[in-house]
Amino acid sequence: MSPQPELAASAAAPVAATSAPSGLTQDARGIVRRLAPWIVGLNQRHALLLQDGVLWDGGSARGAFVPPQRHADFAAWCAQHANGVCDLWLSGAFVHELVCDPALPLAGDAALVEHARAVFAHYHGEPSLAWRLAPWAAKGQQGVSALHGIDLPALLTVAREHGVRVRSLRPWWVWVLRLALQRLPALRSHPHVHLLVVEGRHVGALRLHRGAVTALQSLWLHEATALSLAQLANELRSSTATDSDGAAAPCSEAATAGPPMAMALSSPVLTPIYAVGHGLRNPAGAAAGIEALSPLDASTPPTDWLQPALAHR
Repeated sequence: MSPQPELAASAAAPVAATSAPSGLTQDARGIVRRLAPWIVGLNQRHALLLQDGVLWDGGSARGAFVPPQRHADFAAWCAQHANGVCDLWLSGAFVHELVCDPALPLAGDAALVEHARAVFAHYHGEPSLAWRLAPWAAKGQQGVSALHGIDLPALLTVAREHGVRVRSLRPWWVWVLRLALQRLPALRSHPHVHLLVVEGRHVGALRLHRGAVTALQSLWLHEATALSLAQLANELRSSTATDSDGAAAPCSEAATAGPPMAMALSSPVLTPIYAVGHGLRNPAGAAAGIEALSPLDASTPPTDWLQPALAHR
């Protein structure tokens, strides 16, 4: 079982080989030819974030500090980057999540996917039967990511038509979590932490117990403001206060909520809450009690939370 949900295998035409330098032995020239696609991919691999109505290009290792560039969609990007290589991160709005208690008797991918299919069908009906499911397991937890709202075969067809190689296709939260655990080692030992992936009104809310995902919700703010985010943070803290043992809840679908309920903007339980993202309309400093790991009021996604070239910075 993959430690990360992989919604599509590497696809599209192979990267064109680079000529081997002269003066090498035949064996050495063969090695250079075999390594050439990997070297090209490492240097020119773009980090893309696909959201509803827009695609952001976080750049490649050659332009790691360039602000994300906006494109109308994936097809428009492919047209401008023929024979390119990319990692495609998906907005949380395109993915339903299921987080399961590892104590449940779900041995292997097939059992997990079968159970997830039944749960999604219960909540979403017949349309969910066509969703692409990707099981994952990490730190003793297991779950399933379900892709919806995107025509994946059409997307990969566009990539092939332009010779674009899609190295991976995963929810953006996967990469944000990986970088957060790398950059904030304390998350691996803290019993209760919330990590929010903010995309305007949409928020992916991860609950962590010593670095493991114990809950994952797809939530919508009443409006894309720091005040609404602070209200959501207070609600999350309240829910943590009622369940302080750190154990995962029984296998159930991550909720998709509407506007958060009105509540006091204070909480006796100071569970750490971190946030990464963009799209809030007013200064993010107003979101009391939240440690912003990127400017949440920026108009573009944070490059250093998209681009693998910046993973160790």
